Amino acid sequence: MTGLLAGVIPVTVGYFMARVLNRRLALPVRYPIDVDPEPAVGSGNWKPGLGIALMPIALPVAFISRATVAKAVDMWQKTEDEFPPSYSIRTGLPMPPAFRDF
Repeated sequence: MTGLLAGVIPVTVGYFMARVLNRRLALPVRYPIDVDPEPAVGSGNWKPGLGIALMPIALPVAFISRATVAKAVDMWQKTEDEFPPSYSIRTGLPMPPAFRDF
């Protein structure tokens, strides 16, 4: 929550500064001499559909979620005897040496 609040302040200040500068400064868009500012229809302006565009986001999220669920199910099915003494029963992660005796 703190990170969200810390990020909202600079975003808000930057947004309002951009609006002020946009009103005060008139910056025309400059095109290269040999390029037409209006693109021709059908000249390679193809864009992928929504499903293809979201794949780089959806696939890693799905794979990470699947691995997490699989690990949780595997940990849930193990008994206390199957864990090495240096591992936490709750998380399955190695315990620091100071806590191994408890």
